[in-house]
Amino acid sequence: MKIGKRPAAALCLALMLPLAAAAESTVEALPTTAPMTEPAAAVNEYAFEDMDPYYEDADELQRPAFTEDEKARFAEAQRRLDAGERPESSVLDVLENIRISLVRLPAEQYDGHAWFLFLPCEELTDGELLQIADAFAQLGIRFDPEELSWRCCMRGGGVECTRGYKEEEYERSQALREQYMRLGLRPEKSWTAAVLDDGIGEVTLDEEAYSGLDCFSFKPARRLTDEELLESIAKSTPAPDAAPDELARYEGLFRQELHRKLGMPLSAVRDGTEDVGPMAQRSIAGDNRTVYFAGFKETGEGGRRWGGAMDTGTGKIVSANVELDSRLYADKQICSDVRMDPWDPHWAELAEKTVASLLGDGAPGIEKVQAWSESAPNGLACAEVRVTMADGAVCRVYIPFVLDTAVLVEYNDALSMELEDQFYGNMMEEGNVNE
Repeated sequence: MKIGKRPAAALCLALMLPLAAAAESTVEALPTTAPMTEPAAAVNEYAFEDMDPYYEDADELQRPAFTEDEKARFAEAQRRLDAGERPESSVLDVLENIRISLVRLPAEQYDGHAWFLFLPCEELTDGELLQIADAFAQLGIRFDPEELSWRCCMRGGGVECTRGYKEEEYERSQALREQYMRLGLRPEKSWTAAVLDDGIGEVTLDEEAYSGLDCFSFKPARRLTDEELLESIAKSTPAPDAAPDELARYEGLFRQELHRKLGMPLSAVRDGTEDVGPMAQRSIAGDNRTVYFAGFKETGEGGRRWGGAMDTGTGKIVSANVELDSRLYADKQICSDVRMDPWDPHWAELAEKTVASLLGDGAPGIEKVQAWSESAPNGLACAEVRVTMADGAVCRVYIPFVLDTAVLVEYNDALSMELEDQFYGNMMEEGNVNE
């Protein structure tokens, strides 16, 4: 059977019909999701802070760099090393009493830097330049002085650490310190100075070569663990002589004394480290009493602060102070040059009112008020007034001339004052105090 040809018009119509039907049923696709964007780069909150602005005005020998003369002479030191000359001693991984040292770092914890160079605040000798070239050669590195920056070098005591604690690390450290002191919490292992061990470490410095700085600490660009914080606490804080329950008892007694004699509210929060030990560690007068040390702060913004020592045998204050006004620190640059007559009776009246306002029930009363001298606590020019209590204790009250209100009261019991007088009397006899 033969199939005949379709007429052209019929063929065109047959082709057009399905196209038309398709056109009628076509649905335009609409976007169902937002356009894709590039994900934001993660920010490391434990990264090292940019120190370039800090070094802009630094002395040349405290900048993390070679001087131009040292750069020129280092090229010769490198040639000597290449020719086979070696220094008398190596400065690679020197960790104690450093003058010059190249300390190895775990690069993955220090933004890719595998070493840190310590340089003194003095011009490097040719021999020291050879030591540096040799130390790098031991690591398989041909050193270029242009690579130095604050990220991998400290010179002359410019800074004391790679970074400080972040706020949350500090808060955890305070909580761990409390458990270390009160609950006997101890780290699983001992802290080590070598940075390569775990990324954390500390070196000691030749103070003369580093402008009086005696140590430098390494903290990596990552979050410190609780164990690492606890290891650091155990290294810097000897275990207290008193048992944890004794510390709690001493704190309670000290709080009551500060409340009664220096106006501390019982709601004040203990602030910082507490300890038990000989008063002689914190007194120039040779006081051999065993004391409990602690500090407290008033709740709220800019609250008052108390701190000092209590005799563990008697439960009485040995020495203490209360910071009444934060302007003791804030305004010292503004008004440090203001001077008035420190013996004006006005200051004695203010001092007496201040001490009286701090006394609680059962506290010894005021026996004598005496304008004493001009003093400058924290660089702030003040009238110093001494208020003697009925039990022989003395309150030194400091009143800035420009503020007309007391900012600091220092309390010393009768024995402390007696030992202090003996100490300075002996110095006068020996000719060690200017009259």
